[in-house]
Amino acid sequence: MKRLIFSLVIATGYSLHAFAQQSFVEGEITYKVHIEQGDPAAPVQKSEDGTLVIRLKGNRVVKELKLNSGFNNTMLLDGDKSAYSLRKIGNARYAIQLAPSQIAERRSKCSQMELTNLPVEANTIAGFRTLCAKLVCNDVGTHTVYYTKDWTISSNLLFEQFPRFGYLPLKYEIKNEKGATMRFTLSRIESKPLDNALFSLPDGYKVISSEEYRSWNH
Repeated sequence: MKRLIFSLVIATGYSLHAFAQQSFVEGEITYKVHIEQGDPAAPVQKSEDGTLVIRLKGNRVVKELKLNSGFNNTMLLDGDKSAYSLRKIGNARYAIQLAPSQIAERRSKCSQMELTNLPVEANTIAGFRTLCAKLVCNDVGTHTVYYTKDWTISSNLLFEQFPRFGYLPLKYEIKNEKGATMRFTLSRIESKPLDNALFSLPDGYKVISSEEYRSWNH
C-alpha cells in the first residue's frame, strides 16, 4: 500500500514539495489571470481571463501576460541594468526601453514592508498548503496574499508589488491605474534549466524609449 501511494504521488506530479523548502532560482511560474473592469456601475461588467508566465534565470526575468482577447505583453528584465516592454502595434514590433530610474521607482513603492498573518480561507492551492498574510508597503499599498513557505523567492524582480516578500504567492490581486482588478492564482511552478535565448531581445523589434512611446498617445 505504501508503494502504491508513493507511485500515485509521483504520477500525479505532486512531488514531495510539502516536506522540503526549496529556493526558486531558475525556472517558470505560471498563474491563471482573471481581470474585471474597474467601474462597478457599468451596465455590463466586462471580465477577461488569461495567463501570466514568469521565467527566472539568475538576475534575468521574463514576464509574459497573455489574455484570451489576443492581448500579449512581455517584459524583459536584466537585474537593475535594463528593462524592455515588448509590444506589437499593427505590423510593427517595438521594444520599449525603461530608464533605470523607472525600474527603481517600481520597487521603491515597497522599500519597507510589514506583514500580518491572517486566518486561512483556502486549504490548498495548486497542491500547496496555504498561508495568508496582509502585506503593507511603505504604509500605502496593501495586499492580501495567499502563499506557501515551501518555495522561497530571493529575486525582488518577480513580484514588483511586494518585492521584499520572500515566499511564493499562491493567490493575490492588484488594481491598475484605471481601477481594474487583476487576480492571479498559481497554476504551477517548475524548477528547471532555461535557454538563455528566452531572456534576450527577439529579432525584429525596434528599440524605442518610453518617452517616445508615450508621445504616441497610446
